Amino acid sequence: INLSDSDKAELSKTQKELKLQEQIAKIVKTKDFSGCENINDATYRTVCVNNIALNLAKETQDISFCQKIDGKLVSKEDCERQVVFTKSLEKEDINVCKETKNQELQKQCETSFYSQLALKKNDIKVCDQSQNKENADFCYNNFLITKNFTKDKINFDCAVFRGKDAQNDCGLVKDSIGVKGKVQNMEVCAKLKTNLFLSYCFSNSLTK
Repeated sequence: INLSDSDKAELSKTQKELKLQEQIAKIVKTKDFSGCENINDATYRTVCVNNIALNLAKETQDISFCQKIDGKLVSKEDCERQVVFTKSLEKEDINVCKETKNQELQKQCETSFYSQLALKKNDIKVCDQSQNKENADFCYNNFLITKNFTKDKINFDCAVFRGKDAQNDCGLVKDSIGVKGKVQNMEVCAKLKTNLFLSYCFSNSLTK
């Protein structure tokens, strides 16, 4: 096969990239950042550091490794999110959320903590450990939707939800559920006021 000069150049570039990828894969397995310095290509050098940092952060649950990430190819925030969310649940300790200095991330972690922990322990009483009433109510309602409502929507008593909006949303969704257990009319979703039922409605609708 006679390749044109541009095809040859493209083939050469592809082969070079494959070699670099193989080189990175071997270095990443060693978990040694210094190995990345031997890579001639700047972008691939960054990819190498990012991969090792992300792997070590998840493995050791040490958020400091996230700081080695470049923040462009891979987000430091995503790395920290994975570490603090997973670690706080495994240790069942909300204070782990404070390990990140990112205020927004800390708040997200604390907001979702009891909801996730209640589901993990299969215990709705966990929700009331939250000092924040809004978070506690969200946790309580989220548990009911996930564990109870989905199992028997037709006979479910909407009065057990906390807050009038959740109770009303529950009634609207129940009334529109058809034989297949799906929301028959997407227009119902637009009338809902709580995020919990909104996401439930959109993911359990018979789309027209």
